[in-house]
Amino acid sequence: MRPFNFAESKMTERNYCRAQMNRYMRIMCLTAIVAGLVAIGSYACSRRTHDEDVRVKAELAALEQQCSKARQEIKSAKTVLCEYEWGKQLSHKSEVRLAKVNAVIDCVPGNVWLNSIDNAPSDPLLTVVGKAISFDALSIYTDRLRRLAMFDDVRIVNTAVGIAGNVRFLTFSLSLKIRQTESPITTVVSSIRPSVVGERP
Repeated sequence: MRPFNFAESKMTERNYCRAQMNRYMRIMCLTAIVAGLVAIGSYACSRRTHDEDVRVKAELAALEQQCSKARQEIKSAKTVLCEYEWGKQLSHKSEVRLAKVNAVIDCVPGNVWLNSIDNAPSDPLLTVVGKAISFDALSIYTDRLRRLAMFDDVRIVNTAVGIAGNVRFLTFSLSLKIRQTESPITTVVSSIRPSVVGERP
């Protein structure tokens, strides 16, 4: 039987303890390294998330600014469009009113003179004031006006006989009711001119 060697036993025990200690130290180092890597990864992820949040907020702010600018441009475009439509309607109304006045003037025979033609924008009546050499001349004029499709009614409001030197004349005032649903004025005037205006005395 081999005799017990106390020194060898102590040396073996010390080597075992040293090996266990080294093993524990390696485990602790690995744990610390893993914890450090996790901390670094977490910080990097947090930093990236923060940068992404800042970038998204900046993009949202820029997008909101673009939307606000677009809203202002749309508002300006609507204002310009409204002004254009208003001007177009006003121009159309002016053209229609001018066409009515021209039609009234085109129907004047040679022995009738007009002093004024009045029409308020919202008034459906056209007031014509003038002078005629006789009742027959005034009758010819009113007959021509009644043949215009743009008027529903033509009435003689008042007449008065006047004398200038040796010439007698007739002062008159006419009321012309404008038709609301009328045919195109240019067609009416062109149809009146050859048959009526061309037959002036």
